[in-house]
Amino acid sequence: MNDILFQAVDGAGAEESFDNRLNLVAELAEWVNMHDWHEPHAHGLPGGRQSCAKCVRGTKGTDKELYYCNKNFPRSRVEPGTARLEEDPRRSSVFRLWLARNCKFMNNYHPALILALLANMDIQAITTKWGVAEYITKYITKFTGAATGTPMQMAERAFDDALEKAQTAGKGALSAVAKFYNSQVAPGLISQLEVSHYLWDFPSFLCSRHITALKIDSEVRLLRDPEQIRQDLARAAKSGKKVRLTHLKPVEVPCAHCSGPRATCPFSTPGVQRS
Repeated sequence: MNDILFQAVDGAGAEESFDNRLNLVAELAEWVNMHDWHEPHAHGLPGGRQSCAKCVRGTKGTDKELYYCNKNFPRSRVEPGTARLEEDPRRSSVFRLWLARNCKFMNNYHPALILALLANMDIQAITTKWGVAEYITKYITKFTGAATGTPMQMAERAFDDALEKAQTAGKGALSAVAKFYNSQVAPGLISQLEVSHYLWDFPSFLCSRHITALKIDSEVRLLRDPEQIRQDLARAAKSGKKVRLTHLKPVEVPCAHCSGPRATCPFSTPGVQRS
């Protein structure tokens, strides 16, 4: 493997360098991107203790526990020049794009990325707009600790544990709340590749389109001048309804003398006359 790596970066001719890098990509894929360790047979289902094994719902704890691979291995071959778009058999409304493959155990990878990272990867196409939103939300809110369940279920269990510890120690609710908040501060676990990314100050994302952050609070709120506000209050008084003024933003009325803000014009102050 070291010899192939050195040959890929030895600065040979363009055609020879391309062939060497192609060989390196093939070797990397064989070394780091194969999912062929199911026990007792690679072509079969995984053993219950393997990291990719997931128990079929309804069979856990019975004498007929069934497991499947949560990475969907082994995968079907796809002929070159073709592709398949299929719904995930265990996740409804999740569609997966399967491109050409001649190996049932090879994980998806991009040649340029695997050459740059020199590590295993799993690249997949997101086929719907909702899938993009769900994927981003999943990883932004991802909990890195050893916990299961939805975020709300994890928070409930953490709060119950904090209450129990406070009661055992003879302390009150304030101590329980403090313990609960401390339990929610979980350290983030990041890979060596991500550490290197931050140290080299690389961009946090790559996108073919320019993205501008928009703050639309001021555009959403309705702009009202004082006269409109008085009319709203008068209508509300007649109807007997209460009016919330939190969404009403008065507009600065210009001064009739200088066309600037009335509050800063000396001629708008009572007792001051314009010469």
